[in-house]
Amino acid sequence: MAFLFLLLLQSSFAPCSSLLLGGDYRAGAADDSLLYVADGRGISAFEQRAFKRRGDILLSGKTSHAALYGSSIFVGGTRGLARFDVGILSQPGHVYQQNTEVEWLHREPVTALEVSGNRLWFVDASGRVYGMNLREGEDASPLEFARLPVPAVRIVQAEALLYLAADTAGVFVLDLDAGESQARKLTVEDNPPVVDILVAGDKLYLACAEEGLWATQPKRNSLKVISRVDAAGEVMSLELFGDRIAAASGSKDFSLFSTDSPEGLAQIQVERLPGTGLELIKAGTNCFVLTETGIGRMDISTAPLAGHGVFFRGNGSGHDILTRGEIAVLAAGKAGVQIIDLQDTLSLLGTYSDAADCWKAYLFGSQVYAMTKANIMQVSEIKNPARPEKRTFLKFSSVTSGVDTEGEMLLAAEHEQGVGVWWRCPCGPFKEQGRWSPGGEALDVKIREQLAFVSTDMAALHVIDWSDSANPEELTSLALNRDYERLYLDEDLLFGLDSSGALVLIDVSRPTRPREVAVLELPGAPAALARHQDRLFIAARDEGVHVVDISKPSSPELVETIDVEPAMGVAISGNRLLVCTPYSVEEYKIQP
Repeated sequence: MAFLFLLLLQSSFAPCSSLLLGGDYRAGAADDSLLYVADGRGISAFEQRAFKRRGDILLSGKTSHAALYGSSIFVGGTRGLARFDVGILSQPGHVYQQNTEVEWLHREPVTALEVSGNRLWFVDASGRVYGMNLREGEDASPLEFARLPVPAVRIVQAEALLYLAADTAGVFVLDLDAGESQARKLTVEDNPPVVDILVAGDKLYLACAEEGLWATQPKRNSLKVISRVDAAGEVMSLELFGDRIAAASGSKDFSLFSTDSPEGLAQIQVERLPGTGLELIKAGTNCFVLTETGIGRMDISTAPLAGHGVFFRGNGSGHDILTRGEIAVLAAGKAGVQIIDLQDTLSLLGTYSDAADCWKAYLFGSQVYAMTKANIMQVSEIKNPARPEKRTFLKFSSVTSGVDTEGEMLLAAEHEQGVGVWWRCPCGPFKEQGRWSPGGEALDVKIREQLAFVSTDMAALHVIDWSDSANPEELTSLALNRDYERLYLDEDLLFGLDSSGALVLIDVSRPTRPREVAVLELPGAPAALARHQDRLFIAARDEGVHVVDISKPSSPELVETIDVEPAMGVAISGNRLLVCTPYSVEEYKIQP
């Protein structure tokens, strides 16, 4: 079980369990045996040799920085800077509900974080540079040292000098001995973007993204360029191993450079790994490469080149979630479809990897219909959730963002192609029967017997009769004020979500005479909806999950927001709410 801690947790919802998917691995730290990785929604601890997960903790906001000092780990992200003891990562069964074991040291978003000796340095989104004397233990508190005109993305200390990389804004420096409170910008020829800095003797090596690796000599207010190499990929992060520099190199994943002659830097190896190389973690002779999909381990002990390593792949990224009984179905991006066991604690049951790049899923009986970014709908059978079986697929000729079924028929909102009516052959491929065009883009479709409700980009809801599948025809339409990309039908109420920030309630008790009941403006980008009694749970991405009271449908009320970000999907199982983010699936008990 993951350990759960949520900032500003609403009293109506108690955290029960969570499953960290990983993904977007951007920072980490290592001790003698474990690797601690910031993986979007928290920190995961892995054994370095076999990548066995030892434990994890879920934190509020998005985590993107990590640093280790003794038994304390410092985690930075969109909600600030937190500190906790790494020992709690090996205490299974504990769920955090209050701010007791995690200490928040700073409440502004953190853009850079580093431990150097006994000092912790970090920069927040306002460009303020803070330092902490870690020898003071629990009495340590951040002190502001300086301000930058822009936030830094990396901090490196070299004796009394503090170098700060600020991407396209260049490189800044603070002289700590001189007590400087205003960072000086160092001029560099051609003004490259700088995303990391490596200090080696009297040289500074700059990771300049798509402009490669640069060797420089520090001067008072400038960096003299000694040499540069146009590397394969984008140089994002640097670590020194003797006379070699390892780099996380973006689309080329991992690179190795020779520093035998700083005047003649040379790229000597490029290794491809799944994902995009974003960050490096040094642990003895091992170099761990973090990508948005997993972690690679490269052995740098073999000279002159790095030995091939091992790659740990995360469980994809959460886009959409559905439930049936004691299982959940997750549209997990590059990992395809993930089947999750909801009994006791959340755990992974099975995977259907043929649906790679899955961003939306539907459950019809015991079959999963998975929509991929290539506009292919993959159909799998999950009678045995641990072993999904392939059934068939359908390649659409247009972007398709909504499907629904009735018996052996499927209706699909195929944007430029309108609504397609397809026969689901029980033992073979889909066969097109008919098509209806609204004159614009069809966004979503929901079926009620022989009628279908279709939302379009013309700010309208259309009711079509498809009883003659070869000749579907429009019966009526309802003009709306927004384009509602997603529709949800629950008895006599049709709900629509507009990603620009609105919920609409439409009365369809008389299907051929739909009536708009109410519109509620919502913060964020509403993306998914689930209903539990008189409450709607709406995943609104960076704004979290909105809870809307619809006991009076004519006057829906936003009553609270659950602090989960970015919330991509929601589902209900009994009295439990499931929320998926790109990095996790989280479970909450719905209180009466």
